[in-house]
Amino acid sequence: MRDPLGPPFAVHDGYWSEAHGRLFGAVAYGRPVLVRVGADRGRQITVYDAATGVTIGVSGVGGWHAMGGLIRSHLSSDGGEPVLVTALDGEVVRQWRLPHPAPAAPDLRLARPGDLKAPWVCAVTSYVHDGRTVLVLGDSDGAVRRFDAASGAEIAPPLVHEGSVDRIAVYTVGGRTHLACGEDTGRLWRWDAVTGVPVGPPLSAHLELYFAIVPFEIGGRTLLATSSADQSIRRVDPVSGDLVGEFRAFEEGASVCLAPGPVLAVVEGGNLWRFDLATFEPVAAPVSFGDECLEAVCALDVDGRAALFVAGEKTIHRFDATTGEPWPTGPAA
Repeated sequence: MRDPLGPPFAVHDGYWSEAHGRLFGAVAYGRPVLVRVGADRGRQITVYDAATGVTIGVSGVGGWHAMGGLIRSHLSSDGGEPVLVTALDGEVVRQWRLPHPAPAAPDLRLARPGDLKAPWVCAVTSYVHDGRTVLVLGDSDGAVRRFDAASGAEIAPPLVHEGSVDRIAVYTVGGRTHLACGEDTGRLWRWDAVTGVPVGPPLSAHLELYFAIVPFEIGGRTLLATSSADQSIRRVDPVSGDLVGEFRAFEEGASVCLAPGPVLAVVEGGNLWRFDLATFEPVAAPVSFGDECLEAVCALDVDGRAALFVAGEKTIHRFDATTGEPWPTGPAA
């Protein structure tokens, strides 16, 4: 039976928090899909058809205290069909095949159920090296650990930080894979992902924990866009270690994603902003959602047209990523 979500998408539970939930766009078996990992009861994964708004699949993340644990998530594409990675506290990491959420590999168990002394997983990402996918997990004790995604084996010693690692991004410099790790102190650490060798000293890019680290390229130069609980967004050159240009300040912490252009799409409070990444100037006036609190944003090509999906507490809205105009998300309910 079709599940008409109508314009905008309706979120089945009425509760969302960026600290726990995420929104991803992907292409699974030729179909553009929207993946929501919510902070609802049971830590529900919901997959929508991005063109029609119809629900494709639903699954609970599970775990010994899935009703109240901290969930982190990441979408790994790696050139093949997308795999969703979820980490529940410090206990278990699961990989999910899409679009119908189903186990894609054995569980990776990091601690015994009920072990409250185990560090929590605060950041998840992945990269590919020598044909294998490597899962990268950052935890509340400051360790960043790397695991073979297929076997679950830890492949190298941890990368040690001084504070909790809340966000990790993968980028490439000179053909080598690097990791940018955002610490809750506001410092940004850079590592060679394969050798584990640090790339220069940590950078003082922010004052508090990181909400996002987004790599992008301008004129052949790799930069990072970073957002933080200190209510600012910065651009960082990970090669030189320089902060690029001025920062952007917001009344609240922001969730960000890359959009065509290149443009940085930003949601904070009740506003959707779009910034030119070369000039860091607004592309247009922000779209206001009034009293609705926005929590996440992602970009996805839908039927040859670039879309921005914006998640609020109870709805998911879709916009044309180039014009910023609202784009109906499905049949009326």
